[in-house]
Amino acid sequence: MASELRSYSSSLSTLLLASLNLILLFLASTSLVPIVVLKNPPTSFGWALFTVSVTTLISSLVGFYSQLTHFCFITHTSLVLTSLVGQILSALSLFLKHESTRNLLGSQRDRKEQWVLMFLLELTFAGMFLVQSVVLVFGCIVEKKWAREYKEVEAQRDEAARKRNRRKARVQEEAMANATALAEVKSNDLDQKTRGEYGKWAKKDAEEP
Repeated sequence: MASELRSYSSSLSTLLLASLNLILLFLASTSLVPIVVLKNPPTSFGWALFTVSVTTLISSLVGFYSQLTHFCFITHTSLVLTSLVGQILSALSLFLKHESTRNLLGSQRDRKEQWVLMFLLELTFAGMFLVQSVVLVFGCIVEKKWAREYKEVEAQRDEAARKRNRRKARVQEEAMANATALAEVKSNDLDQKTRGEYGKWAKKDAEEP
């Protein structure tokens, strides 16, 4: 029952983490659209936002790979932390310095279109930051759980190996004891036969004139 509950909990954690990475992938992909639409090619600030979005996109993909293989955790964590820094700086710039940020993006579009695109950009970056934070915390929890389960499996494997070695040693000891006992029995039989033959010879010698 405990193993089934643990397996269910692990599956649920894996599914939740995959869902978060999928949401992050969607948000990162969506954030690229307003950056390119506002001005193509983007300005220097636009390229900075573009880099943050691409880093987030890569971190979500690495998160999927890390989740499937249980590898690349350090790489994934490094990408997550890097993207988090970029996301919070970008979100603060977009929210706190809206007009100056819009000017830095250098868009020549209609003001209403710019407002809609900037609003979409703000939402996606804020959403990326929130989801990425949850992914980081939850990913660490899941990784810790995986490490604990791995240690438990290794401990069970070592215990099974020790039991197998003890059983093998006991069987070998019993086999050696049986072989020793059999050798003693054969030795006793041989001694008895030798004594019997010697007694017969002695009796014959005594009967001869």
